[in-house]
Amino acid sequence: MKNLTFLFALFLFFGCSDDETSTDNTESNLVIYKNLTGDNNADALQAQYKDLEGTLNFYGNFDEELNPTTIRTLTYQKSFNDTIVSLIIDPLTNKLASSYTTVNGVKSDIVVKFDYPSDESLSVSVHEYDWNNMTSDIIYGVNLEIPNNMGRGVSSSFTWLEILVVSTAIVEVGSTIAGGVTIIGTLGTALGASAGIAAAAAAAVAAPVAAIALAIGAVEIILPSDAFGGELESSDLPYPEDTEIENPVTTEDDPTPNLTPFDCAGVPISFEFLIDQDGTIVLTEVTGGEGPYIYAIEEEVREYPIFPNDYENGLYLACVKDANNCISCRAQELIRPTPCSEDTFDIVITVTSNSATASATGGQPPYVYLWSNGSNGPTANNLSEGTYTVSITDQNGCTNTADVIVSQENNYQELIIGTWLLTGVTVNGINDLDPNECDYTWILDGTNMTSNGYDDGDCLIEFSETYLYTIENFINLNINTDETNVVFEISELTETTMVLKAYEDNNLTIQTFTRQ
Repeated sequence: MKNLTFLFALFLFFGCSDDETSTDNTESNLVIYKNLTGDNNADALQAQYKDLEGTLNFYGNFDEELNPTTIRTLTYQKSFNDTIVSLIIDPLTNKLASSYTTVNGVKSDIVVKFDYPSDESLSVSVHEYDWNNMTSDIIYGVNLEIPNNMGRGVSSSFTWLEILVVSTAIVEVGSTIAGGVTIIGTLGTALGASAGIAAAAAAAVAAPVAAIALAIGAVEIILPSDAFGGELESSDLPYPEDTEIENPVTTEDDPTPNLTPFDCAGVPISFEFLIDQDGTIVLTEVTGGEGPYIYAIEEEVREYPIFPNDYENGLYLACVKDANNCISCRAQELIRPTPCSEDTFDIVITVTSNSATASATGGQPPYVYLWSNGSNGPTANNLSEGTYTVSITDQNGCTNTADVIVSQENNYQELIIGTWLLTGVTVNGINDLDPNECDYTWILDGTNMTSNGYDDGDCLIEFSETYLYTIENFINLNINTDETNVVFEISELTETTMVLKAYEDNNLTIQTFTRQ
């Protein structure tokens, strides 16, 4: 089943609020009540929506004409289910403030709190709440960044109902990242363990969070956001017999004022993410928080920001967690770029014992480099032993990736720098160097190879030629001459000696150099 998070995101970003036919059945099942309590200050039942799926009740205040005004609480109960979800609304902002569940009259000790640092962000924290002492401890929290260009993107004109849906999406994703257990199954331990959340605690969080997610998803589906905007009139019907008339969430039952502030709220970790033509998703430009970071796309968690999983076009939620267990997430629709030919550009990597440098040939410069250790730019430094991936994207959006192994053994790039005197040559095992021959040297500086020698047997006419060189796959020395690319196999390289092999026309030539 598709992750509910993304279903909620679809409701939010691509919902059918502009489709008039979508509300016909909703309106027929929605009954709005006048204030029949006799108390002008009543906090009572304002409306009820009921169908085969469940029952949604609205509680709040009324005006002098007994019509509903401010909404304070929504309750949702799925049919044939003992769980009631209470959604507490901030009357000043008309936004969801907190939510909890009740099962057979017993309130859950899991309470979810919602904060709104800006029109483009939400902060959601999950708390363990002590109803007797009215205190809470934060289990975990997440920040959600919502880009303005996302269809019906977040803006100051967002209705509280749409905010509910966004809030729910991040609640469910938050439990996935921090806890490792949700209604969509087991994520694993990579983020959960690092956040200090045990499997049992994660499981305890999952059930109420799932119920809250379901309730808010139902709100978005069944209720038009302008239900109290004057288009639907209050009825003169009596209250339903099987429903509480007074708001079940009293001042004492509202945990919102007592919930511990979420330290990560309003300080999101910013990032971008994109998909290449092969379906690899890459997170880039990570700022804020404190490294090292852990990254997630849907249920997949990695310690590096490259996800080569052949993802299709669609809406994805990406999340980043920092060293302080602050989590930021963002939903975004990703569309693969126009397919690029495999030979659009090639990647050449040179490597030392603690660094790697990538260069691209072909394609359309400039290039954007991203290494699996988070480095940006052609060179990744201070690398420990292991395998690293570099992803290079050109100006046309075409991307290519390559892997490299960093090892203490591949320090040839450093060792080869210096001046080398040719001291021996054999062809197929036979000596081919005259002991009286003039000196012939190579000078390698990390990029250029300069060969110095003489054009005559009397060592009078000197020559000097300079070419670019690279070391590939730890053993190949490539010298790019004007006419061709000459490849030598590095048979031996020490502080004093360099031995090179070359194969041409079935002949094996071995050259021995001594460092000067």
